[in-house]
Amino acid sequence: MRRLLRLILITATFLGGYYFGRMPGSPDIFAYARGTYRSAVRASEKVSARAEQDDSSYAKAALNCAVEAVTDSEQPDSRN
Repeated sequence: MRRLLRLILITATFLGGYYFGRMPGSPDIFAYARGTYRSAVRASEKVSARAEQDDSSYAKAALNCAVEAVTDSEQPDSRN
């Protein structure tokens, strides 16, 4: 009985998501996931390049990149 209920709930969730995903004005979660994946790839490439440049471990390079990103985001925007 639990298996049947679980199957019904999973099927209903999938079909409901498919239905709402096709409605006008609904968010495109696949485009969001694609953008997030590309950002992660760019970040990993930056960390790898930083590790090779500094001849350090990936953990230390990742920490340096994170500190650099925070420092850059705290600087005021000069375009205003």
